[in-house]
Amino acid sequence: GLGVGPGDDVGALLPAGLPVVALILGAARIGAVAVPFNTRLRAGEIAYLVDHSDARVMLVSPEGAGLLAAAFPALAEQRGPAVRVPAAACLRSVAVAGGSGGLGAAFQSWEALVAAASDLGRRVSELTRDVRPEDEFVVIYTSGTTANPRGCVHTHESVVRQGASLAQRIGL
Repeated sequence: GLGVGPGDDVGALLPAGLPVVALILGAARIGAVAVPFNTRLRAGEIAYLVDHSDARVMLVSPEGAGLLAAAFPALAEQRGPAVRVPAAACLRSVAVAGGSGGLGAAFQSWEALVAAASDLGRRVSELTRDVRPEDEFVVIYTSGTTANPRGCVHTHESVVRQGASLAQRIGL
């Protein structure tokens, strides 16, 4: 597995759709923090956000893998899946949803990682017990139009309260 646990930031460079929703909900379930990135950003902006967010793991699309490789040229020099990139000190793993992208040893296939995770159900059950309402749920970055983007932290409680408020407003 990728060794993701409570409090770890998990970056997502994926187009809007089911994989990014699954990542956000899966990370939340084990107490990790999802950090979705805008796929329209340039390599320099991605480099800043990955480093600033302290993302330990990145889940990317094949297109996102190319963008991440452009943001961190040192990824191409990695000899195995354990990532060490000085420009992103916390980054340890990159997984590509839909293949490994053919960009080098640092880019692992998400599907292969999931298939190899024999004790995944037990591990998720253990981690789920420790998630608290005040824990971070997701970090959404601002656009950075006038300055560097800022990460806006949302807790589990704030997301649930927002959902309940919206449901009440629209009569659900």
